[in-house]
Amino acid sequence: MFQIGEKVVCIDASPARSDCAAAMPLKLTANAVYTVRSLHTEPHLSGYGVRLEELQNPSVIWSDNEEKEWSYASWRFRALADIEDRLANSEREDLSELLSGKPGVGR
Repeated sequence: MFQIGEKVVCIDASPARSDCAAAMPLKLTANAVYTVRSLHTEPHLSGYGVRLEELQNPSVIWSDNEEKEWSYASWRFRALADIEDRLANSEREDLSELLSGKPGVGR
């Protein structure tokens, strides 16, 4: 799981589901570096979401009647430190492979 303040790289900037477009007007940019501002988990969902310092979407009313900002799915990112470490330790890997989202890369 990412940590608050951690630098992450966007590996998947594809559009969010169409029903999320109003809640997430700020779009991710592939290969951009972002800073984790907060994490979002829900007991009935697997995975978790991240909110970013560089992008702040408007708040929405959730099913529990609390107002919160929508988060981006964590699978859309890789830890920048992991990418830098792997680049430093392997001259054969290229950056596009590290950013591909293949199993075992990042978190």
